[in-house]
Amino acid sequence: MINKIKQLVEERLEDKQISLIDGFYVVTDRVDYSETYQVFPLHPENQFFLDEINKEKIKNAKVLEIGCGTGSSTVALAEQGANVTAIDIDDKALCDAKTRCEIYGLNADFHHMNSTEVARFFSKETFEFIIFWASLEHMIHEERMIAMKETWDMLPSGGLWCVTDT
Repeated sequence: MINKIKQLVEERLEDKQISLIDGFYVVTDRVDYSETYQVFPLHPENQFFLDEINKEKIKNAKVLEIGCGTGSSTVALAEQGANVTAIDIDDKALCDAKTRCEIYGLNADFHHMNSTEVARFFSKETFEFIIFWASLEHMIHEERMIAMKETWDMLPSGGLWCVTDT
């Protein structure tokens, strides 16, 4: 199994490597991580957010992840049983995110789009969780206002709309 994962990483993630840390294989940047504390699959504040979500609430919940990047948070959400729809404007990051989910044996629905297109593309859908992962700071003011207003309108009663920024 590890050989298959190494092959996938080498073929699809040329800037990544498999590292053995404390007996676990981890996909990392091509850097020597000699200590476990150097590897963070998520920013600590994002992990805190995920830890605070009631696991029963997120299981089978529809989650819209805006700014999925290379998929660290996508994996974390999908591992908890969420039905993740992940978007990003960066094609390379989306490719890495898809590969990361494949490596972990998880499914997510990936879309290359700007956050201002979400409401039009998913016009008939609602999501229990809508999460902006460190993405608002990369938008111009008008994009932020459109994305925030339109995604807010996609929440059902009792849904959670969250912004985490770096």
